[in-house]
Amino acid sequence: MAVKLKNLKDKKKTFFIWFKGGKSAVMDAIILCLGGKATSTGRQASAKTFIKTNCDKAELRVVIRNEGEEAYKSHLYGSKIIVERKISRDGSSQYKIMNEKNKLISNKKSELDSITEQFNIQVENPVCFLNQETSKHFLNSSNKSDKYKLFMKASQLESMRLLQEQIEQQRMISKNLIEEKEHYLPRLQEDLYQWEEKYKKCQSVEKLKQKQACLMQEFSWASVIRLEKNCEKNLKEKRQAEKMRDKYEEKINSLDSNHSQSNQEYEKIKSEITDLTQLAKLANQKQDQINITYRTANQNYKQTSMEIKKLNALIDKKRREQNEIKKKLNEEKQSSKADYESERLNKESKIEEIKKKLSDLNAIEKFKLEENKRYSFEIERHAKALTERKFDIDNQERLIRNMKNDIESLKNARNDQIYKFGDFMPNLVADIKRHYEMGKFREMPRGPIGMYIQPKSDEWSVAIESCLGPLLGSFVCGGYEDESLLQQLFFKHIKHVKKRPRIIVTDFKSHLHNTTRYRPEDTRYPTVYEMLNIKDTVIANTLIDHRRVESILLLPDRSTVRQVIEDSRDQNTNEAFSKNGDQFYSKPSFKMYACSFKEARIFIKDSERAIQHKQTEIDKIIKSITNANSELSSLKSQIDSNKQLKSQNDKQIDHMRREQLQLNHKLKEVESINIPEPVDIKVFEDEIEQLEEEVDAIRKQIDQVEENSVEKKTQFEQARAEMEKNELEMNEISQRIDQLKEKFNQFDKERSEYKDAVGYYKKLIVQLEPKLKETENSYNSSMEELDVKNFRNIKIFFFWAK
Repeated sequence: MAVKLKNLKDKKKTFFIWFKGGKSAVMDAIILCLGGKATSTGRQASAKTFIKTNCDKAELRVVIRNEGEEAYKSHLYGSKIIVERKISRDGSSQYKIMNEKNKLISNKKSELDSITEQFNIQVENPVCFLNQETSKHFLNSSNKSDKYKLFMKASQLESMRLLQEQIEQQRMISKNLIEEKEHYLPRLQEDLYQWEEKYKKCQSVEKLKQKQACLMQEFSWASVIRLEKNCEKNLKEKRQAEKMRDKYEEKINSLDSNHSQSNQEYEKIKSEITDLTQLAKLANQKQDQINITYRTANQNYKQTSMEIKKLNALIDKKRREQNEIKKKLNEEKQSSKADYESERLNKESKIEEIKKKLSDLNAIEKFKLEENKRYSFEIERHAKALTERKFDIDNQERLIRNMKNDIESLKNARNDQIYKFGDFMPNLVADIKRHYEMGKFREMPRGPIGMYIQPKSDEWSVAIESCLGPLLGSFVCGGYEDESLLQQLFFKHIKHVKKRPRIIVTDFKSHLHNTTRYRPEDTRYPTVYEMLNIKDTVIANTLIDHRRVESILLLPDRSTVRQVIEDSRDQNTNEAFSKNGDQFYSKPSFKMYACSFKEARIFIKDSERAIQHKQTEIDKIIKSITNANSELSSLKSQIDSNKQLKSQNDKQIDHMRREQLQLNHKLKEVESINIPEPVDIKVFEDEIEQLEEEVDAIRKQIDQVEENSVEKKTQFEQARAEMEKNELEMNEISQRIDQLKEKFNQFDKERSEYKDAVGYYKKLIVQLEPKLKETENSYNSSMEELDVKNFRNIKIFFFWAK
């Protein structure tokens, strides 16, 4: 970049040497020339105040190199972009943006803004252009708010916030405006419709009448022309249809002449089949009539039989009633002076006995129902305990599977520690290394992180694993392109999404971060960072950036946590871990999270001892599962026993309820017994004589029905014989038809092409006939109408001619 100044204050020749003086003037010139505000310099409030005394204007010129991949419109500007700004005493200013040949390209501020944005020149950013006043204020001020404001301005977050607020304000204004316009839109549409109607009504009537007269004349002759065309069209269609009909008839005649003998044979077989089919149809109709006659006769015969049975049953009923009355008559004769008081006492004693039995059964039923409730409660309680035991056994079996997987990983880790992070990890790391050697990675990804670190003391292994957690299996890469490729390799080697490691994108810096600033004040206890041997600087910086290991303390027990964490006022003392892996936070929350594991899983030095320990744990869990299975058997037996007892009670309750129903019926029967009063014997004798007369009348009726039944039976047998005879005739006709159909099908198969062709052409002729008639009628009517219209139009012509 080159800078040229003219008539600008504070311009000194010494700025070319750059030892002292002139630097601020150059910076101010660059800011003003590249579109910055005068206030951004921190020296003046208006651009005109920068003009040198006794001068009318100031000129600024900046030359920007426009080369490389990020060049701005190189085809237009060339290798250099020249920016000039002239500032007048009256406060006006003018921009000139020229190419390398000093040819003016633009004088718009927006074009200059696009250029500065292309080259990322932020003229109002204090980080890019830090003037003396801002630097003095920043260095002398200890106010965090001022520093935060400088950060917001330097990172352009402040301008983005203001822009976002402006956009949100404009969005709300636009939204309100749209809602307001949408509210008025129906009314405007209604007004538009009304004005359109008015406009249509206001059309010139006189012009329309004149036009109507002209059009009527044109229409009359146009209708004549249209009729002539229709006549020609109908005549053409008629001739074409007649030609097609003649053509189809010629083809049919040729086919008939070629196949006359076959057609005769076909017609002969067809006539025979038709005759036999007609005979079969008549036989079927006759069979339907015979079936109706048969069903009617059968129904009449059955009806008479049923009537005879009913009458016989009625006689039997009358006889039984007669015998009962005779029996009562004899009893009345023998015991006309019986003691009815004893019968009444017997009835009351039976009622009391039944009620007592019902009361006893109700009491037993209530007791059994209470027992069933107790059994149901026991069954539910044992079932719940059974479910809990099964859940515990499933958890223990899952724990055994996990421990066996850990043992397998530990056995594999004897030769290579990377197996601790999963069986897929060796192949994955080898594939990453191969891709890096092929040049597909910009930087060699580091991972898993746990392979690059080791605790300095084994006593802190659990605490460090609890602190770092999933970070131990994570990978670190130097760019987002490397991250994308690493994700593809993860997808290739690791099928389960949950098992895929985390990827951290960071800059690979060779120098280590300074951690002394965030180290807690209490130096009696080490931090996580101090208790780690880290092989790689990138890994160390990643742990510092993403976990703040330099400020997390390692404390021996909970009592120490209370002393160090809860009573500390150090801002860096925010988090700590105890030896058993428990996590502690300082104020204001003072939260504590217990560790989910008791032994280290990654930082294991003695693999054999860890395998033996896990095997011992597996044996203990297996014994626990065995005991739990025995408890399950006991619970199942108790549940079955209670179910059996409950089932027995249910059966007893059902039996008692049936017995109660029987007793209730018996009680109603006993209560319904009436103690008879002395009866007159003459009444019984009269009833017996009346029943005898009724029986004689029914017998006469039976004789009449039997005579009718003989006749109906004869009709039924005749109808059945006739039906069997007709069925034999129908079977013979059906067999003959089947034989003829076999011959006909064989003949039809040979002559199918001929038949299809004839049928096709006949169908075309049939379809053509209505069209031909319609065309002829249309032609005749059109000719008649044409004659009428010609005559009328000639009369009108002579009328207008006069």
